[in-house]
Amino acid sequence: MQLLESAEAKNIFPSDVLARAKKYLAAIPGGTGAYSDSRGAMVLRQDIAKVGGLWPQEADRKSEFSEVHPNVTKSIHTYIKQA
Repeated sequence: MQLLESAEAKNIFPSDVLARAKKYLAAIPGGTGAYSDSRGAMVLRQDIAKVGGLWPQEADRKSEFSEVHPNVTKSIHTYIKQA
């Protein structure tokens, strides 16, 4: 979090990007890795689903998908472009 508060970070990144990074760090305190949810962090799934108009129905599904839903792929691309 200290890096996000630095003057250098504030000069490089827009405030909304820093706010999103803080939100993700706060929501994923242990980080990600081998023992984290294979579907991804809930906060990320929620944000991606909101962009694609899928929330809340599909972001918290308990089953695993063998294929990525086309709306999820579209949402991810849209979300990345907005970042």
